[in-house]
Amino acid sequence: MSILTPPAGEDDPLFRFSLIGLVADSLGIIAAIWELADDILYLSEHWSVINGGPGEPTYTTSRQFRTLVHPHDQPAFDAAIGRCLETSAGMVEAMIRVRLKPDDWQWMEARFRLAQRDESGRASRLMATMVARSEREPGDKPRPAGLAAG
Repeated sequence: MSILTPPAGEDDPLFRFSLIGLVADSLGIIAAIWELADDILYLSEHWSVINGGPGEPTYTTSRQFRTLVHPHDQPAFDAAIGRCLETSAGMVEAMIRVRLKPDDWQWMEARFRLAQRDESGRASRLMATMVARSEREPGDKPRPAGLAAG
């Protein structure tokens, strides 16, 4: 059995996510998989770590996660997700602020990619990475959502 193949009879996104998360966490990157049909968002252990937690995977919904995106950055976040769901032309990125603690906003470079469509062609799985970036200067505006280079 390959280490990249789940045990027989299992097509578990958590199994695949654990391998992706391992790589991302070792690089200090947050990995995410969004199972669209169930609206389950899996965030790798690094998300818990930067939030002062014990370093374990986090499970949430897209609606709950969106409440953590700064109100001024929600249009760029929504546009990036929308573009990603509509196209298979590669990565889509957005620079957004995410709430880590009640009054602590962290700039994140988020990159999204459509990973899977269902039998009818609808988007069914989205993958993302988020990398913490240093704060911007006061008055800087977030970059609009767009296709990432490469």
